[in-house]
Amino acid sequence: MESITRFLPLPHFWPKRMSMLTKRAVVNPDATVTSALDLVDEVLEEGGFLEACDEAQVTPPTHFGSWRAWKAFGRQRGKVAAEQSDLRERD
Repeated sequence: MESITRFLPLPHFWPKRMSMLTKRAVVNPDATVTSALDLVDEVLEEGGFLEACDEAQVTPPTHFGSWRAWKAFGRQRGKVAAEQSDLRERD
């Protein structure tokens, strides 16, 4: 995780969340790894990674026309929490 996060602008909550995950690793290592990857996903999403990929014309995952469509699919499947701004766009 440290190698991956060297390339990310880390949010102010990062040290606390990593401390919590480190303590949890003793009890449930598998869930800790999953939670750590979810945390990295949150950081990337908040930093505008998906929008940047669309703008740079980076090919989205297979079967999706855009990164935004992939994100919406993830929400439908319960993988990504919907943001308030995105909810307003649908109304």
